[in-house]
Amino acid sequence: GGDVSFYEDTGSTAKLFWDASGESLSIGTTGGATDRRFQITSTNPSTATTQYGIVANPTMSNDVTGSIYNIYSQANVASGASLTNLYSVYIGASGLNSSTVTNNYGLYQAGASEKNYFAGNVGIGTDNPSRLQYGSVDPKLHVDQGWVTGSYNLTARFSAGGDENNTGASILINHSNDRGLLIEAGREIGDTGIAHFGIVDSGGTNTRLMTLKQGGNV
Repeated sequence: GGDVSFYEDTGSTAKLFWDASGESLSIGTTGGATDRRFQITSTNPSTATTQYGIVANPTMSNDVTGSIYNIYSQANVASGASLTNLYSVYIGASGLNSSTVTNNYGLYQAGASEKNYFAGNVGIGTDNPSRLQYGSVDPKLHVDQGWVTGSYNLTARFSAGGDENNTGASILINHSNDRGLLIEAGREIGDTGIAHFGIVDSGGTNTRLMTLKQGGNV
């Protein structure tokens, strides 16, 4: 079989194109890129309040007993290849072209109760999560911040609690199932800052060993 084209309403421009030799499907273009199996190009979309490039919103059957994958991506490389980088999913920088965008998201996950799982190490601000000279294994999370010379630059922020006394955020650094260090920090009565350092036992009980208060009290 040969190439197949579907044209727009005037019959002059192909908007859906199957390239038989390249085994690729193109929407909005006649293809020509030999490195792509599927591509979408739209240079003159219809005016709308919201526009979508790709929508994957199927209704799955109710007799599935295993797993459902709405979008599944896995890169398979032929034997003998020699690559520098392999991306199963790559999100490029937005091409704003001098447009004004209030919030520009690279990745947005709206399900507040949904879980996000990464089997490998995660780098934020770095593509090489590394332990450097410390320890014996690379960290699961490595955050690398830009810096201003002569300053302690804020690299991570953990916040919780409303505009109320005796509320704040906590971080647990522990063994895989129980014992460890619990750091609690926030606001106490009188609208002042406070931080508690405690040890959590195997039963989940926290014993505060040290408290730091705004104004220098320990």
